[in-house]
Amino acid sequence: MKIDGAVVGIVRWRAKWATAMLFLALSLGGLGNAFASQVLNLVDGTENYPLGLHLSYFEDKEGRMSLQDVLEEESRQPFTPSDKAVPSFSFTKSSLWFRLDLHNQDSPVQRWLLECLYPPLDHINVYLIDANNNVVTYRSGDKLPFSKRAVKHRNVMFNVPLATGESVRVYIRVRTEGSLQVPLFLRSPRALLAKDHEEQLALGLFYGALVAMLLYNLLIFVSIRDISYLYYVGYIVGWGLFQMSLNGLAFEYLWPESPKWGNMATPFFVGFDLLAALFFARVFLETKVHMPRFDRLLKINAALTVAAMVAAILASYSVAMKLGTATTLLTVILVVSTGLWSLKIGVRQARFFMLAWTALLLGIMVYALKTFGIFPSNTFTEYGMQIASVAELILLSFALAHRMRILKEDNERIQLEANESLERRVQERTQELDEALLGLSKANEKLKDLSHIDGLTAINNRGYFNEQFEFEWQRAMRIRSPVGLLMIDVDHFKNFNDTYGHLGGDACLKMVAQTIQQAIKRPADRCYRYGGEEFSALLPHTDLEGSFYIAETICRAVEALDFRIDGVRVPVTISIGVSSVIPERDAACESLIAYADQALYQAKRNGRNRVESFVPLAGSTTAK
Repeated sequence: MKIDGAVVGIVRWRAKWATAMLFLALSLGGLGNAFASQVLNLVDGTENYPLGLHLSYFEDKEGRMSLQDVLEEESRQPFTPSDKAVPSFSFTKSSLWFRLDLHNQDSPVQRWLLECLYPPLDHINVYLIDANNNVVTYRSGDKLPFSKRAVKHRNVMFNVPLATGESVRVYIRVRTEGSLQVPLFLRSPRALLAKDHEEQLALGLFYGALVAMLLYNLLIFVSIRDISYLYYVGYIVGWGLFQMSLNGLAFEYLWPESPKWGNMATPFFVGFDLLAALFFARVFLETKVHMPRFDRLLKINAALTVAAMVAAILASYSVAMKLGTATTLLTVILVVSTGLWSLKIGVRQARFFMLAWTALLLGIMVYALKTFGIFPSNTFTEYGMQIASVAELILLSFALAHRMRILKEDNERIQLEANESLERRVQERTQELDEALLGLSKANEKLKDLSHIDGLTAINNRGYFNEQFEFEWQRAMRIRSPVGLLMIDVDHFKNFNDTYGHLGGDACLKMVAQTIQQAIKRPADRCYRYGGEEFSALLPHTDLEGSFYIAETICRAVEALDFRIDGVRVPVTISIGVSSVIPERDAACESLIAYADQALYQAKRNGRNRVESFVPLAGSTTAK
């Protein structure tokens, strides 16, 4: 038998296969009987067959079984019929064996093509067994050079000769480090030609649009040197190479004899594309100026993306793809969140940015719904992601032009306002100088006041507490008057933050602060935010009993709060440590803080939502 250069092996059964064939004949009752169940009949007039629902499969968990082993195992553990149009097994270390029985009932087509529409599969072995027990073996996958393929095509493809009236059994072994999905089709050469003609038109339009946008924006970057255009060009390059790696065109045309790099290319260009998208979003939306927190998150995400690119080169394909998938999800969520927040705070160029990303996400959604069979398969749904990505790139290009117009208008407005302001200042120099000095004086006073206020809770802050505590301590020491101190901590606040988020935690701290403020009646008494979820209350001229009474009032008031998140009441409680002393001349004011802290720790140990006091003279903690 003549061996084509693309076929790794076409082997007939020899003596070592005799046992297997005898076993097959005995266990299956002959090849003819075996083909009687779940046989796909090829009929005249049909030249395109989806095979997913005609397959049966067997999982080789160790990945070491040969065809002979599978034939022997088949009698003990029958193949499982596939119930999916596209069998998919996600990430698995197992080898999957698929069985397919074909019978050419009356079709005039004598040569068929078995096509797998998922090029990134690492290893695909196909065994054809005819009625005379002859076996033809093919090997393919993206771990082999492109020149070794049975059929020179971007998709993995095998010849299946089948004359009218003949039958053949096909065994397909698939093993891969990535997602194991097997979209199989049987087509005539004429049907393949028609499909390729349609696909080449669509892919030509897609990649042509990418190249056009790339060159256009690259020329703009060379002209005006705006870095956002360079990031945008990088995004186009990354997206195009990722798509080419995914659909097999890169392996066919760019690196056909480099399967090792071809295996790294898909996760690497995923990371490259995400990295360019992140930097583009930062520059385009000016996150460093408008949203510093989001800017830091985007930087962290960029670092993770670089790690994913390194993993694509150094780690296994499975690890790289999983990391790339997680990074992609994180990037999409973060970029969309950044865009939405930009819209909320009034960043004008964010409108077109979000419109572009919405177009891409809709395209991905349409493609996913088509994959799950919710949407019908047609040109629009099949190429929905590519169509949407072209729309996104066009909208982003328009957004860049719109951003340039906004910047030009802002610069003109700023220049005009500066000129007008300069004229007014020349005319009214003396008056403005006086007003400026007056305003500076008021600003200094306001700044001094603001320096005493906690930005979140609007009560006095820790710095002001330190000042007032030292003052009240010295005064109490002079007049031999007691000074009380409450140390207050919100119970289980870390769990509260983890459950309801930082926004919920901030709202809780504000309400607790207001409640403490309202519970303190005397003008001399003050509450402070001590740090994090801790508060303190300084009570001049108040003994231990009076301090304890105020603490109990605060504790019960907080417990009775009607604090709600999304309409659901969330219980909030606090623990309070109380101490009161008459300062001695040789005592440091920090000792009172230590006493109150010790009482606070005792309140936490005793179950929280309670008040404990510390009596320094007795050297013990007393509950009331």
